[in-house]
Amino acid sequence: MEMIPEKHPLQQLFLELVGRHYAEEIGIRDPQLVNYVAHLLSEFCDAEQVLKIRNAAGKPLNDVGEMLIESDPILWSSALV
Repeated sequence: MEMIPEKHPLQQLFLELVGRHYAEEIGIRDPQLVNYVAHLLSEFCDAEQVLKIRNAAGKPLNDVGEMLIESDPILWSSALV
């Protein structure tokens, strides 16, 4: 699986949007952070990258709701007691 190149239009779009939002809305002007977030967003646009996310049993998590449930430490800590 190849990563999305830095010069890809989608990567450039996310760099622009994240950079502008972080600077204007929340006052963060950190180029490394902006690049990191833009890269994550562009990688998650590729469905194969999203399907790499799995639960503890190894089952692919196909939607955000499943991901939120799986990542809830309070939900799972009560199941372990």
